[in-house]
Order: sequence, then C-alpha cells, then structure tokens
Amino acid sequence: MSVKQKEIYDLIISLLSSYFNRRDWRKMFLSGGCYWLANYLCSIIPNSYLVRNMNWEHCAICVNGKVYDVTGRISSKDFHKATNAEIELMQKEYVPSFNTKNREQYLTENLRLGGFAVFFLFPFFHAKEKHINKEIHNDRHKKI
Repeated sequence: MSVKQKEIYDLIISLLSSYFNRRDWRKMFLSGGCYWLANYLCSIIPNSYLVRNMNWEHCAICVNGKVYDVTGRISSKDFHKATNAEIELMQKEYVPSFNTKNREQYLTENLRLGGFAVFFLFPFFHAKEKHINKEIHNDRHKKI
C-alpha cells in the first residue's frame, strides 16, 4: 500500500473501532460483514479490488498484490479476484449483523471532517466503482 492508501485504510479501521468501542468489534467483519467492509474500502482506496477466498468464505481487498481485511494485511493464499457472479453472491450471502446505513453515514461524515471529500452512492454497484473511484480520487483533496 502506498502511504496515502494506508492512511485511508487506517482511518477507516480507526473510525470503526471508535464507533463500536468494544474489544471484539472486528468479529462482525469476519463473520458476515467482510463484504460490506471490503466493498466500502474498495470504493475509496485507489487501485484496489475485491478478492474472495472460497475456503474461508471470506472477502477482502487487494492492493498492489497484497490482501487486507479488518485485521490488516493477511495471507493472499487461496484468494482470487472476485468475479461479478461472486460479487452478486456476496451481496446476498455475506450479510452484516449491523445497520450498514448508519455505519456509512458515520464514516462519510467523519471522513469529510478529516478533510477527505468523499461522495458515495449507496448501495455500491461494483460495475460502476472504477468510474466512481476516479471521481472520488480526483476530488479527495478538495475541502468541503
């Protein structure tokens, strides 16, 4: 990850930690919430894409050939770039146990307060992410 990509990743993880404010908060993103987090991260981290491990039934992001989930950098063994069919499956099957709209609103507001100009479309549509990401990354350094 570049310094900027790492900064964005660390900020999102820190905001989620503060939001949930409990020791086991990461478990939500390892049992059902992995797709939501990976998709969210993928939408704002430049040059990232969704990957899936069918053995673990786990979704993460890949940046510069390295795989990351809520716990940080993890082994890329058995991960592959998610196909459109897998993304559709994960949207239906990898359902988080929390209210995603509240999390998205919280993260968006805090990213804006931190100086990141982030404009999200909810729900995310993976096919449009490349175009959306380009717009987001062009606007990221503008103050709102």
